[in-house]
Amino acid sequence: MGGDMEEWDEAIFAGSNRGLRGGDYGNDGTYAAAYYRPYSDPTAATDGFGFRMASVLKPGDFNRDGHVNAADILLMEQALSNLKGYEQTHGGMSDSQVALIGDVNGDGKFDNADLQALIKSLKTGGGSADPVPEPSTLVLGVVGFLVLGVLGRRLR
Repeated sequence: MGGDMEEWDEAIFAGSNRGLRGGDYGNDGTYAAAYYRPYSDPTAATDGFGFRMASVLKPGDFNRDGHVNAADILLMEQALSNLKGYEQTHGGMSDSQVALIGDVNGDGKFDNADLQALIKSLKTGGGSADPVPEPSTLVLGVVGFLVLGVLGRRLR
């Protein structure tokens, strides 16, 4: 995990000190070695400490848009039929990353049973979706007023 900054990790050392990984631009290669375990006070201010952003891979989210929906079915089929092609066209994903999003049924394997599990889940209302915004009271009031106005003119 070498890079341009040391990354905080979950380890706790000597009271409240947090572990660091990766080395920063001012360190030699020793700091980037897996065996090297520096630590520091988490309130310390320095330009060499930070964190890396990581994306979360949701099982079934093959288009990686953060939602599991019908748009993922075709891409899952493509991954099942041509794993390397899918990995290359989707940001150079690794086999383990595809296994994480592909194991929909949780059996530790990525196979056709996962495709069936995804389809079944979506048919029964599973998956994820954005909430549908409800119309505001003002819009409903205006529509109701217009409908009453049209009906009132016809009755005269």
